[in-house]
Amino acid sequence: MTKKKKVKTVGLVADHDSWSAKQRDKNLSLKTDLAKYFASHEFLSFDAAQETDAHILVLPGTTPATVVSNCLKHLNKTTKKGKAFPKTITWYPLGTLIQPIVRTFRMNFPHCASATGMFQFPGDIDYRVEAIVGNETESYLKKTKTRFNLMLMSTFKFDLNTGEAFFNFEPEMHVHKKTLKLQCHHRCLFIDSSKFKSTCGRGPVYTIKHLLANSQIVSLYTNECESNKSIKEQFSKLATKYKFSPCDDISDLTVHQYLRICIVPSGGGTAETLIFRRKVQKTL
Repeated sequence: MTKKKKVKTVGLVADHDSWSAKQRDKNLSLKTDLAKYFASHEFLSFDAAQETDAHILVLPGTTPATVVSNCLKHLNKTTKKGKAFPKTITWYPLGTLIQPIVRTFRMNFPHCASATGMFQFPGDIDYRVEAIVGNETESYLKKTKTRFNLMLMSTFKFDLNTGEAFFNFEPEMHVHKKTLKLQCHHRCLFIDSSKFKSTCGRGPVYTIKHLLANSQIVSLYTNECESNKSIKEQFSKLATKYKFSPCDDISDLTVHQYLRICIVPSGGGTAETLIFRRKVQKTL
């Protein structure tokens, strides 16, 4: 009997024949660098409500799943020995990769159980991309009044010249569009450096303008690469297009809205961060 080929995992479980499984190990080191940096430096930062509860929406994709896995590892690492994790976190996954990650973490580290709340969206599962999709899902997203602390996102390709995001499968495109109307304090878009292409994928599904519409902070996370200079120039032009000005840090969120890009070095270290701000367009 022929043995099935083993698939490497980073706490992820996916159908071996799915698009998601085939993408899981693609550029794995790049995804992991972004996830580790975010978990140790930015998870639940810049958040006025972080002292009590956190509601985190996780969009489909192997990169957001890797981010969640590393965030949970960081929580366990930084929680004092013999003490319970002091905050309450509820995860809202729109994919199927997050549930086993959170459940396994809860079983292994019961002192961090308060960080493993889980909301299950209604809908069907598209196993190609391990996403929860369909009319029920879209209807719920349209009606919900939940305000999220964080939204963890990724995309198939991203055009930095125009700020447009592209995807591969139509059902997930509809779900992504519905999340743009949701109120979210900090939207985090993870784009490994191989994804900056302008000629691939379906769409555009959304633009930077859509991400900014219902959020106070929008952050892009990408990897250090040979195109760093070009990436910074393109991002600066994009920020200027939406009337953002350069600044040194994030301060008064009641007055300003922020647009950022973090360029993460290989293997860890301090990321190079460009920060821009503009006057708040409307009350969130």
